[in-house]
Amino acid sequence: MKLTSKALVLALTVSVFLASCGDGNSKNTLYFNNSSKADSEGYTFLKTVSQEVNYQQLGSSALSNSEVAQEVKTTYAEIATEMHALSGAQDVLTPTFATVDSVTVAELIKSQEVIVGQFKMVTHNTNVEIADYARKTLPKVEALLSKTKDLK
Repeated sequence: MKLTSKALVLALTVSVFLASCGDGNSKNTLYFNNSSKADSEGYTFLKTVSQEVNYQQLGSSALSNSEVAQEVKTTYAEIATEMHALSGAQDVLTPTFATVDSVTVAELIKSQEVIVGQFKMVTHNTNVEIADYARKTLPKVEALLSKTKDLK
């Protein structure tokens, strides 16, 4: 093979290799790599709270007091929107689910306790964005847990 043919094959190989790498800014790259802007504590917070908030929204109908049930649903809908935006900013994919079979008040309280625990844990996180959000939202979540516990 001539030198020019080898150079052409090498140039073609390099260009195909570089083109396949992509720009790295695509949302789909989050499925294939493990990089995020959140540390392990922030990552766990975002994943766990997102899942529990979805559970609260879907299970709020199990509460006997319709006023508290509506407050749970609207508060956690607001938090879900904020968590989705915060997760996106931190490059963390969060879980979602569409249905829940059956929920008891005790399960909702346990889930809310998990949420409050996660919020308390990250109030001193090194990621300022996550820590500020947790400090701002923690009183609202604690008040809602207290109201839900009063129904038991």
